[in-house]
This record gives sequence, structure tokens and C-alpha cells, in this order.
Amino acid sequence: MTCIVAKRFGGPNQNHFALRREAAAAIVRACHLFGNDYTTLKARVLRTLCDAIHPPGAASTAGSSSLASRYGATVALAMFGAKAVDAFLLPNLWETWREWEDDLSSSTATSSSTKRFEIQMCQRATLYALGVWFRDTTPDEKAVRLDWDDVEGTLADMWVALSGQPTEYTTCIV
Repeated sequence: MTCIVAKRFGGPNQNHFALRREAAAAIVRACHLFGNDYTTLKARVLRTLCDAIHPPGAASTAGSSSLASRYGATVALAMFGAKAVDAFLLPNLWETWREWEDDLSSSTATSSSTKRFEIQMCQRATLYALGVWFRDTTPDEKAVRLDWDDVEGTLADMWVALSGQPTEYTTCIV
């Protein structure tokens, strides 16, 4: 779990994002393998991931924890599947995305290439999670759970690739 949600680790030139993805895959596999033997394992892991995305008592959604922690937690939740994405990411997704876009357009983010890169990695993980949700959710559930005007207004052209059939062109857009 530390490799997924730690604020930072390793040196500045190390690719901790790849390590976070690998650790997320390992923890999801462990939950699937040992979840029946340890009944609270999955719930405890999901709670830790949710706390990394939305720490208790945090006022802001996008700035509530380190971007690297949010990235790792988002990737792990996506690996748990569409139901985890629906329950833990969708409720605050649009507000968080807009805050990231505001941060990217502000002068502070443009002066910090590291922060800009971390926001873009979080957005990439979020798009991956949305792709999992779109792929594994029925059209009726999508109609109930999403306000398409909100999706279009927030994600603009990016949502087309998520809602359509995967092709070479849509893969390039995402």
C-alpha cells in the first residue's frame, strides 16, 4: 500500500508512477486471492485508497492529497473494476477535473513542470478509470449515473473515445 499511496519516495529521476501501477496490480491480485480468507482485506484496502483520494476533513478535492498519491489510488481503484470506479471516483470526478484544469491554466502550474506532469498523470489515470467504467457498465446505468452535458462540458473531446468502441483512432485520442 505504501508504494501506491505514499506522498513521495525515491529520487527525482525515478519513475515512481510505474512502481505505483505495479503495486496497484499486486494489491488487487492479493485481494482477489486472499479476500475470502481475510474478509476485511478488500474493505481496508479500498478505504486506504479512498483516503488517499479524499482525505477525511479535506475541503478541496483536487488539492487534498499529493498528486502522486491520488494517481496511485485512482489506478488501483480502476483495477478493482467498474463498481469501485462508480462508488469512489465518479461522485467527485467532475469537480476534481475542473480544479485540475484550473491548476493547469494558472501561472503557478505552468511554472512548475513537475506539478503539471503530475496533474496530467492523474488525468490520465482518471481517463483510464472512466474507460473501465464505460466498458463494463450497461447503457441504462450510464444514462442514470451520468449527466452527459456535464461529461461533455468537463472532458470536451476526450469523452468520445471513452464512450465509443475502441479503435486505433479513439485509442490515439485518449
